[in-house]
Amino acid sequence: MSGGPYKLSAIGWHQDRTSRHKVWTGNEWLPSQTGWENLQGGFRYVPICAACQRHQTQVVMGCGTDGRFWYRPGSYDEWGDWENLGGSFNSVPSATFWNNSNSFTVTGIGNDQQMWTATTYDNAWTDWQSLGGTFMSPPTSTSWDTGQMAAGGVGTNTALWMKRRNGGVWGDWESLGGTFASSVKLMSRGNGFMDVYGVGADGGQMWHRGWSNSGGWGNWQNMGGTFSSAPTVVSWNSSHMDCYGRGSDGGLWHRSWTGNNGWGNWEYLGSQCRGAPVADSFESGQIIVACTGNDNAMWMRQHDNGVWGNWESCGGNFSMDGARLA
Repeated sequence: MSGGPYKLSAIGWHQDRTSRHKVWTGNEWLPSQTGWENLQGGFRYVPICAACQRHQTQVVMGCGTDGRFWYRPGSYDEWGDWENLGGSFNSVPSATFWNNSNSFTVTGIGNDQQMWTATTYDNAWTDWQSLGGTFMSPPTSTSWDTGQMAAGGVGTNTALWMKRRNGGVWGDWESLGGTFASSVKLMSRGNGFMDVYGVGADGGQMWHRGWSNSGGWGNWQNMGGTFSSAPTVVSWNSSHMDCYGRGSDGGLWHRSWTGNNGWGNWEYLGSQCRGAPVADSFESGQIIVACTGNDNAMWMRQHDNGVWGNWESCGGNFSMDGARLA
Protein backbone atom coordinates (compact mmCIF):
# COMPACT_ATOMS: atom_id res chain seq x y z
CA MET A 1 0.00 0.00 0.00
CA SER A 2 1.25 3.51 -0.71
CA GLY A 3 0.28 7.15 -0.53
CA GLY A 4 1.26 10.51 -1.97
CA PRO A 5 1.34 11.29 -5.68
CA TYR A 6 1.36 7.61 -6.60
CA LYS A 7 -1.14 5.25 -5.05
CA LEU A 8 -0.05 1.76 -6.01
CA SER A 9 2.55 -0.20 -7.99
CA ALA A 10 1.94 -3.22 -10.20
CA ILE A 11 4.71 -5.71 -10.92
CA GLY A 12 4.47 -8.37 -13.61
CA TRP A 13 6.62 -11.44 -14.23
CA HIS A 14 6.98 -11.40 -17.99
CA GLN A 15 7.14 -14.52 -20.13
CA ASP A 16 10.82 -13.71 -20.81
CA ARG A 17 11.43 -13.89 -17.00
CA THR A 18 12.09 -10.16 -16.62
CA SER A 19 10.05 -7.91 -14.31
CA ARG A 20 7.74 -5.15 -15.56
CA HIS A 21 6.34 -2.20 -13.59
CA LYS A 22 3.61 0.44 -13.74
CA VAL A 23 2.00 2.81 -11.22
CA TRP A 24 -1.58 3.83 -10.47
CA THR A 25 -2.05 7.53 -9.67
CA GLY A 26 -5.64 7.18 -8.54
CA ASN A 27 -6.84 8.30 -11.99
CA GLU A 28 -4.65 6.54 -14.54
CA TRP A 29 -1.90 3.99 -15.09
CA LEU A 30 1.60 5.17 -15.97
CA PRO A 31 3.41 4.89 -18.34
CA SER A 32 0.03 4.06 -19.96
CA GLN A 33 -3.00 1.79 -19.60
CA THR A 34 -1.33 -1.09 -21.43
CA GLY A 35 2.33 0.02 -21.33
CA TRP A 36 4.93 -1.27 -18.86
CA GLU A 37 8.38 -0.18 -17.69
CA ASN A 38 10.95 -2.96 -18.17
CA LEU A 39 12.93 -3.41 -14.93
CA GLN A 40 15.04 -6.20 -16.47
CA GLY A 41 16.38 -8.97 -14.23
CA GLY A 42 15.88 -12.68 -14.79
CA PHE A 43 13.78 -14.64 -12.31
CA ARG A 44 13.08 -18.28 -11.51
CA TYR A 45 9.79 -17.36 -9.81
CA VAL A 46 7.51 -14.35 -9.76
CA PRO A 47 9.26 -11.34 -8.15
CA ILE A 48 7.61 -9.41 -5.34
CA CYS A 49 7.18 -5.72 -4.61
CA ALA A 50 7.05 -4.12 -1.15
CA ALA A 51 6.32 -0.47 -0.41
CA CYS A 52 6.84 1.91 2.52
CA GLN A 53 4.12 4.56 2.67
CA ARG A 54 5.89 7.08 4.89
CA HIS A 55 9.08 7.27 2.84
CA GLN A 56 7.51 6.78 -0.61
CA THR A 57 10.02 4.01 -1.29
CA GLN A 58 9.60 0.52 -2.66
CA VAL A 59 11.67 -2.51 -3.57
CA VAL A 60 11.39 -5.25 -6.16
CA MET A 61 12.97 -8.55 -5.19
CA GLY A 62 13.07 -12.05 -6.57
CA CYS A 63 14.87 -15.36 -6.85
CA GLY A 64 17.09 -15.16 -9.91
CA THR A 65 17.69 -17.95 -12.37
CA ASP A 66 20.98 -18.44 -10.47
CA GLY A 67 19.07 -19.24 -7.24
CA ARG A 68 20.21 -16.04 -5.51
CA PHE A 69 17.98 -13.26 -4.25
CA TRP A 70 18.20 -10.04 -6.25
CA TYR A 71 16.95 -6.69 -5.02
CA ARG A 72 16.26 -3.35 -6.67
CA PRO A 73 15.37 -0.29 -4.53
CA GLY A 74 13.49 2.70 -5.84
CA SER A 75 10.72 5.21 -5.52
CA TYR A 76 7.58 5.28 -7.62
CA ASP A 77 9.28 6.96 -10.58
CA GLU A 78 12.99 6.22 -10.19
CA TRP A 79 14.91 2.98 -9.66
CA GLY A 80 18.37 2.10 -8.41
CA ASP A 81 20.49 -0.76 -9.75
CA TRP A 82 19.94 -4.45 -9.20
CA GLU A 83 21.89 -5.77 -6.19
CA ASN A 84 22.92 -9.39 -5.60
CA LEU A 85 21.94 -10.46 -2.06
CA GLY A 86 23.38 -13.95 -2.47
CA GLY A 87 22.02 -17.04 -0.80
CA SER A 88 20.79 -20.26 -2.39
CA PHE A 89 17.00 -20.31 -2.66
CA ASN A 90 14.17 -22.25 -4.26
CA SER A 91 11.21 -20.01 -3.39
CA VAL A 92 9.58 -16.65 -3.87
CA PRO A 93 10.81 -14.26 -1.15
CA SER A 94 8.66 -12.45 1.39
CA ALA A 95 9.58 -8.88 2.39
CA THR A 96 8.17 -6.81 5.23
CA PHE A 97 8.74 -3.14 6.00
CA TRP A 98 8.82 -2.43 9.71
CA ASN A 99 5.77 -0.22 10.36
CA ASN A 100 6.63 2.81 8.25
CA SER A 101 10.38 2.55 8.76
CA ASN A 102 12.69 2.53 5.77
CA SER A 103 14.20 -0.81 6.80
CA PHE A 104 12.77 -4.19 6.02
CA THR A 105 13.28 -7.91 6.51
CA VAL A 106 13.27 -10.55 3.79
CA THR A 107 12.71 -14.28 4.21
CA GLY A 108 13.12 -17.16 1.79
CA ILE A 109 13.26 -20.95 1.68
CA GLY A 110 16.73 -22.25 0.92
CA ASN A 111 17.71 -25.29 -1.07
CA ASP A 112 18.08 -27.00 2.34
CA GLN A 113 14.30 -26.38 2.93
CA GLN A 114 15.12 -24.14 5.91
CA MET A 115 13.85 -20.57 6.23
CA TRP A 116 16.52 -17.89 5.90
CA THR A 117 16.33 -14.19 6.69
CA ALA A 118 18.26 -10.93 6.29
CA THR A 119 17.42 -7.34 7.22
CA THR A 120 18.49 -4.02 5.78
CA TYR A 121 18.93 -1.00 8.04
CA ASP A 122 19.34 2.21 6.01
CA ASN A 123 20.58 0.21 3.00
CA ALA A 124 23.11 -1.84 5.02
CA TRP A 125 22.31 -5.55 4.89
CA THR A 126 22.89 -8.08 7.66
CA ASP A 127 24.27 -11.52 6.85
CA TRP A 128 21.85 -14.32 6.04
CA GLN A 129 20.60 -16.11 9.16
CA SER A 130 19.00 -19.55 9.21
CA LEU A 131 15.73 -19.72 11.12
CA GLY A 132 15.61 -23.50 10.75
CA GLY A 133 12.47 -25.49 10.06
CA THR A 134 11.69 -27.59 6.98
CA PHE A 135 9.21 -26.07 4.53
CA MET A 136 7.31 -27.05 1.41
CA SER A 137 5.84 -23.59 0.65
CA PRO A 138 7.20 -20.08 0.11
CA PRO A 139 7.35 -17.94 3.26
CA THR A 140 4.85 -15.32 4.36
CA SER A 141 5.52 -12.45 6.76
CA THR A 142 3.99 -9.33 8.28
CA SER A 143 4.70 -6.61 10.83
CA TRP A 144 1.93 -6.10 13.38
CA ASP A 145 3.46 -3.36 15.59
CA THR A 146 6.61 -1.30 15.99
CA GLY A 147 9.56 -3.67 16.30
CA GLN A 148 7.28 -6.72 15.94
CA MET A 149 7.00 -9.09 13.00
CA ALA A 150 6.18 -12.70 12.23
CA ALA A 151 7.19 -15.14 9.49
CA GLY A 152 5.73 -18.50 8.63
CA GLY A 153 5.17 -21.18 6.06
CA VAL A 154 3.70 -24.61 5.41
CA GLY A 155 6.01 -27.27 6.79
CA THR A 156 6.77 -30.61 5.23
CA ASN A 157 4.08 -32.04 7.55
CA THR A 158 1.56 -29.69 5.73
CA ALA A 159 0.87 -27.74 8.96
CA LEU A 160 1.42 -23.99 9.37
CA TRP A 161 4.51 -23.00 11.33
CA MET A 162 5.21 -19.47 12.56
CA LYS A 163 8.03 -17.64 14.30
CA ARG A 164 7.85 -14.16 15.82
CA ARG A 165 10.54 -11.50 16.06
CA ASN A 166 10.63 -8.96 18.89
CA GLY A 167 13.09 -6.19 18.10
CA GLY A 168 16.10 -8.05 16.76
CA VAL A 169 15.43 -11.38 18.49
CA TRP A 170 13.61 -14.31 16.93
CA GLY A 171 11.55 -16.65 19.11
CA ASP A 172 10.91 -20.37 18.68
CA TRP A 173 8.85 -22.05 15.97
CA GLU A 174 5.18 -22.47 16.87
CA SER A 175 2.87 -24.95 15.15
CA LEU A 176 -0.53 -23.46 14.33
CA GLY A 177 -1.81 -26.76 12.96
CA GLY A 178 -3.99 -27.08 9.90
CA THR A 179 -3.41 -29.15 6.77
CA PHE A 180 -2.70 -27.00 3.73
CA ALA A 181 -2.53 -27.60 0.00
CA SER A 182 -1.19 -24.13 -0.86
CA SER A 183 1.05 -21.43 0.49
CA VAL A 184 -0.59 -19.37 3.22
CA LYS A 185 -1.08 -15.62 3.58
CA LEU A 186 -0.16 -13.90 6.86
CA MET A 187 -1.29 -10.29 7.20
CA SER A 188 -1.87 -7.54 9.78
CA ARG A 189 -4.99 -5.38 9.65
CA GLY A 190 -3.67 -3.01 12.33
CA ASN A 191 -1.47 -2.77 15.39
CA GLY A 192 -1.96 -5.80 17.62
CA PHE A 193 -3.68 -7.98 15.01
CA MET A 194 -2.60 -10.81 12.70
CA ASP A 195 -4.69 -13.04 10.44
CA VAL A 196 -3.63 -16.05 8.39
CA TYR A 197 -5.44 -17.65 5.43
CA GLY A 198 -4.79 -20.83 3.50
CA VAL A 199 -6.43 -23.36 1.20
CA GLY A 200 -6.81 -26.66 2.99
CA ALA A 201 -6.05 -30.15 1.77
CA ASP A 202 -9.67 -30.99 2.61
CA GLY A 203 -11.04 -30.39 -0.87
CA GLY A 204 -9.71 -26.89 -1.35
CA GLN A 205 -11.73 -25.00 1.26
CA MET A 206 -10.50 -21.65 2.58
CA TRP A 207 -9.39 -21.54 6.21
CA HIS A 208 -8.77 -18.54 8.47
CA ARG A 209 -7.30 -18.01 11.94
CA GLY A 210 -6.99 -14.72 13.77
CA TRP A 211 -4.64 -13.43 16.48
CA SER A 212 -4.77 -10.39 18.73
CA ASN A 213 -2.19 -9.07 21.15
CA SER A 214 -4.78 -9.21 23.93
CA GLY A 215 -6.40 -12.58 23.20
CA GLY A 216 -3.81 -14.67 21.35
CA TRP A 217 -4.82 -17.14 18.64
CA GLY A 218 -8.44 -18.03 18.01
CA ASN A 219 -9.61 -21.30 16.48
CA TRP A 220 -9.38 -22.22 12.81
CA GLN A 221 -12.47 -21.12 10.89
CA ASN A 222 -13.68 -22.95 7.79
CA MET A 223 -14.74 -20.31 5.26
CA GLY A 224 -15.92 -22.83 2.69
CA GLY A 225 -15.53 -22.52 -1.06
CA THR A 226 -13.39 -24.70 -3.33
CA PHE A 227 -10.15 -23.09 -4.47
CA SER A 228 -7.32 -23.88 -6.85
CA SER A 229 -5.01 -20.97 -5.93
CA ALA A 230 -3.40 -19.56 -2.83
CA PRO A 231 -5.43 -16.76 -1.23
CA THR A 232 -4.74 -13.05 -1.24
CA VAL A 233 -6.06 -10.79 1.49
CA VAL A 234 -6.23 -7.00 1.88
CA SER A 235 -7.31 -4.62 4.64
CA TRP A 236 -7.60 -0.85 4.99
CA ASN A 237 -8.24 -0.82 8.76
CA SER A 238 -8.55 -3.20 11.72
CA SER A 239 -12.30 -3.63 11.17
CA HIS A 240 -12.21 -4.68 7.53
CA MET A 241 -10.72 -7.58 5.52
CA ASP A 242 -11.24 -8.83 1.96
CA CYS A 243 -10.22 -12.36 0.93
CA TYR A 244 -9.83 -13.49 -2.71
CA GLY A 245 -9.06 -16.78 -4.40
CA ARG A 246 -9.37 -18.51 -7.76
CA GLY A 247 -12.01 -21.19 -7.48
CA SER A 248 -11.78 -24.70 -8.86
CA ASP A 249 -14.46 -23.54 -11.34
CA GLY A 250 -11.97 -21.04 -12.79
CA GLY A 251 -13.80 -18.05 -11.31
CA LEU A 252 -12.48 -15.36 -9.01
CA TRP A 253 -14.25 -15.35 -5.65
CA HIS A 254 -14.31 -12.66 -2.96
CA ARG A 255 -15.54 -12.47 0.64
CA SER A 256 -15.54 -9.48 3.01
CA TRP A 257 -15.36 -9.24 6.79
CA THR A 258 -16.25 -6.28 8.99
CA GLY A 259 -15.91 -5.94 12.73
CA ASN A 260 -19.61 -5.17 13.07
CA ASN A 261 -21.14 -7.83 10.81
CA GLY A 262 -18.56 -10.58 10.50
CA TRP A 263 -18.19 -12.46 7.21
CA GLY A 264 -20.49 -11.91 4.26
CA ASN A 265 -21.16 -14.46 1.52
CA TRP A 266 -18.75 -15.45 -1.24
CA GLU A 267 -19.12 -13.13 -4.25
CA TYR A 268 -18.35 -14.20 -7.82
CA LEU A 269 -16.20 -11.68 -9.73
CA GLY A 270 -15.95 -13.42 -13.10
CA SER A 271 -13.67 -15.89 -14.86
CA GLN A 272 -11.03 -13.44 -16.05
CA CYS A 273 -8.12 -14.95 -14.07
CA ARG A 274 -5.87 -17.70 -15.37
CA GLY A 275 -3.52 -17.34 -12.42
CA ALA A 276 -3.77 -16.58 -8.71
CA PRO A 277 -5.19 -13.14 -7.88
CA VAL A 278 -3.45 -10.37 -5.95
CA ALA A 279 -5.10 -7.39 -4.28
CA ASP A 280 -4.14 -4.19 -2.50
CA SER A 281 -5.86 -1.19 -0.95
CA PHE A 282 -4.46 2.28 -1.58
CA GLU A 283 -6.91 4.11 0.72
CA SER A 284 -10.08 3.47 2.70
CA GLY A 285 -12.80 1.92 0.54
CA GLN A 286 -10.49 1.48 -2.46
CA ILE A 287 -9.19 -1.90 -3.67
CA ILE A 288 -7.59 -3.10 -6.87
CA VAL A 289 -7.54 -6.83 -7.63
CA ALA A 290 -5.33 -8.14 -10.44
CA CYS A 291 -4.31 -11.38 -12.12
CA THR A 292 -2.80 -12.84 -15.26
CA GLY A 293 -5.71 -13.26 -17.64
CA ASN A 294 -6.53 -16.00 -20.10
CA ASP A 295 -4.76 -13.97 -22.83
CA ASN A 296 -1.60 -13.62 -20.62
CA ALA A 297 -2.20 -9.88 -20.19
CA MET A 298 -2.61 -8.50 -16.70
CA TRP A 299 -6.23 -7.70 -15.89
CA MET A 300 -7.41 -5.46 -13.07
CA ARG A 301 -10.68 -4.53 -11.44
CA GLN A 302 -11.28 -1.67 -9.00
CA HIS A 303 -13.57 -1.65 -5.96
CA ASP A 304 -14.70 1.89 -5.09
CA ASN A 305 -16.62 2.19 -1.81
CA GLY A 306 -18.82 -0.85 -2.34
CA VAL A 307 -19.09 -0.73 -6.15
CA TRP A 308 -17.07 -2.91 -8.52
CA GLY A 309 -15.93 -1.46 -11.83
CA ASN A 310 -15.40 -3.51 -14.99
CA TRP A 311 -12.40 -5.68 -15.72
CA GLU A 312 -9.75 -3.72 -17.65
CA SER A 313 -6.77 -5.04 -19.56
CA CYS A 314 -3.42 -3.56 -18.57
CA GLY A 315 -1.58 -5.30 -21.38
CA GLY A 316 1.66 -7.25 -21.14
CA ASN A 317 2.56 -10.89 -21.66
CA PHE A 318 2.89 -12.51 -18.26
CA SER A 319 3.37 -15.90 -16.63
CA MET A 320 0.37 -17.59 -15.04
CA ASP A 321 0.90 -16.36 -11.46
CA GLY A 322 2.86 -13.33 -12.60
CA ALA A 323 0.95 -10.45 -10.96
CA ARG A 324 1.94 -8.49 -7.84
CA LEU A 325 0.65 -5.25 -6.28
CA ALA A 326 2.13 -3.00 -3.59
